[in-house]
Amino acid sequence: MKRRLEIYKGLGGFGTLGLEIVLSVLLGLFGGSWLDERYGTTPYLMWGGLAFGVAVSVRAVQRALSIMKREAAREEREAGNPEPLYETDADREARVAEERKQREHGGEA
Repeated sequence: MKRRLEIYKGLGGFGTLGLEIVLSVLLGLFGGSWLDERYGTTPYLMWGGLAFGVAVSVRAVQRALSIMKREAAREEREAGNPEPLYETDADREARVAEERKQREHGGEA
């Protein structure tokens, strides 16, 4: 039960990332447009607001990735380094070479 709550807590934190991206871009865009109308600088502040919103969005994604990496490292420390779920080509070659070496050594004895 505790593990399930941890999963939902993690999903809730990262589930808001899309909303954060959309809101930051829209607030920057509409905030810049509002300032343009107020000061008569059309379209410069709108573009500046849009760029600011995109920059805030990029920073939010970077922050989420940093948190994910930190969480993955913590989980790996707690659980140890588990065996891979699949065998790569390099792993297969090493295993075959080791089996061949064992057969050759075993055949000599």
